[in-house]
Amino acid sequence: MATAKPAALITGGAKGIGRAIARRLVSSGWQVGIIDLADSGLHRAFARERDAFVIEGDVRDEDTASDAVEATIQRFHRPDAVVSNAGIVVRILNTISNRISSILSMLYQYDVAERMSHVASNFP
Repeated sequence: MATAKPAALITGGAKGIGRAIARRLVSSGWQVGIIDLADSGLHRAFARERDAFVIEGDVRDEDTASDAVEATIQRFHRPDAVVSNAGIVVRILNTISNRISSILSMLYQYDVAERMSHVASNFP
C-alpha cells in the first residue's frame, strides 16, 4: 500500500520565506496548501506546481483561517504541518491567541477522529 505524501498549510506563502518554505516542501515530496492575500501574486507563483494549491484570503479573519484548514483537509485528507508565516500586525494579543487556539483545536479534533477511525477499522 502506497504511503500518502505529507501535507502542509502555509500562511503568507506568496513571497519571501513563505514561498521558499512552500517550494522546499513541494520539492521534498510534500503537498501544500498556501494562503495569502488576493493581490499577492500567489496564483502566479505556484501556477505550475502540481502538489500545491492556493487559497486567496486574509488569515486575520477567523473564518478564512478555518476555511483554509478545511480546504487542506478536503484536498489532502489531513494536515501534517502548519507554517504560520503571514506577517500580521495585531493590536490585541488575545485575538491572535484565540485564532491560533481555534485552529489547533480543529486540527486536534480532526487528528483524533482520523486516528480513532483508523483504529476502529483495524478491529473486528
